[in-house]
Amino acid sequence: MNTKNYQKFKDAIYKRSLENEQAFYLLSKQKLYTLIGVIIRLELDSLMRFCYLESLEDDEEKDLLINQFLDGKRWELEKGFVTDRKMVEHMTNTLMLGWALHIYDIGCAFVHLSPYHDWAINEPTRNLTIEQRQNIASNVNEHVRCGLYKKYNKTMKESFDFNDLVEISEDVFCKLKDNLRYELKI
Repeated sequence: MNTKNYQKFKDAIYKRSLENEQAFYLLSKQKLYTLIGVIIRLELDSLMRFCYLESLEDDEEKDLLINQFLDGKRWELEKGFVTDRKMVEHMTNTLMLGWALHIYDIGCAFVHLSPYHDWAINEPTRNLTIEQRQNIASNVNEHVRCGLYKKYNKTMKESFDFNDLVEISEDVFCKLKDNLRYELKI
């Protein structure tokens, strides 16, 4: 594998994470919750891409994806395009990070025009299924039980609303950031 290009890729991810962190706290002070959701989704995107790249056993495939990144091209392997959905499913199924799919789905709702943009008037979480609510509450409660969140330390009920998501957003962002930096070995 081309170590110089690999380091460029890692550096770009790290710099993005640093910008995301700055943006998160600036947006939090201004209560710009839609954009906070976007920043969380961006941090997850970096983690998804790095974990997916690291999961490849073939160094030629790794080099191909890194070169496509450096050339500003969409990731594509012989099997087809490497989609965000494929990468998040890899995190969920292969790496056993079930929480990634929930963050991905809600994060995408902030990136794409959705009821989450109207959070101040209409409760956007009303569109979540019972199963989604159960899974999100279960994942949050497991993180709380294990002491993985610094600020949010209460039980999340399945009847959570948007304000609960706002309340936990800093811990979610910090968890993603810490996981990413651990994977980058920074």
